[in-house]
Amino acid sequence: MKLLIDADYLVYNSGFAGEHNFYAVCDEEDKITRYADKKAATAHVADMGGHLWHRQELEPLENVLHSCKKQINNMIAKTAKYTKTKEDALDVEVFLTGSGNYRERVATIAPYKGNRDPRHKPVYMRQVRQYLLDVWNAKNICGIEADDEVSILQSADPSETCVGGIDKDLLQVPGLHYVPKKGFKNISERSGVLRLYWQILAGDTTDNIKGCFRVGTTGALGIVKRIAAETDSSVDSLDALLWLEVLKQYQKSIDKYGEDIYGGLTAEQAATENAILVYMLREKPKDYFNPPLWEPPV
Repeated sequence: MKLLIDADYLVYNSGFAGEHNFYAVCDEEDKITRYADKKAATAHVADMGGHLWHRQELEPLENVLHSCKKQINNMIAKTAKYTKTKEDALDVEVFLTGSGNYRERVATIAPYKGNRDPRHKPVYMRQVRQYLLDVWNAKNICGIEADDEVSILQSADPSETCVGGIDKDLLQVPGLHYVPKKGFKNISERSGVLRLYWQILAGDTTDNIKGCFRVGTTGALGIVKRIAAETDSSVDSLDALLWLEVLKQYQKSIDKYGEDIYGGLTAEQAATENAILVYMLREKPKDYFNPPLWEPPV
């Protein structure tokens, strides 16, 4: 059994766990009050007058690296137990996202991950990445993302692999998944297809993918469930029916809200762009910087 870890989240999870921010308010009587919450501190300043200071305290680097190690070892232990594999027999592969993400070129409706503050990174980000590269022999994936590489490897051998990570995009991929703090999930081919089309409709606020205008996550789930309930046919047929429904929903949004909501793209162009952005690659590309893009089933 092989455990495939999408470690991008570990860099942030471990790094930010070692950072402690607090806010200090010095009021007009020179009394200092400390707050963990900026909103509460700001309200105190507004009510009482005075000044607001922000302070960040860092734990030692070894604490941050220990946190990262502990999370990986916990994932290994749980996967070994669940799959009835000895820990030392479990083949562990760790992946990080490098440079040159092809999705940045695809996205025209909104910049891919353009809503993220480039300054919002852990202070120890570089050190945690280097630790994963040096100690866990992590592979730095360029051109595509770490979760794409994990998806490709699981798709090649779904019965002998387990994906470890928190990225919800990976739940499109059939096979065994371990999601920290949520447990194990066996994703079927059918549920993976439903997940993909839910994301095409709902979008992804984390990655700045807008989805079908004003459908939302709840609305998207209702649409996908309705189509799934209407057919017990093959996965290929379900795939085609879902795509036709997606086109219908994107066209409805244009008819209701105007032709400019997707930057002038047609319903099919907008839906295809969002599908490419959310889709997890399944086959290893010859050129990681120019992988074959997702294509509509009909």
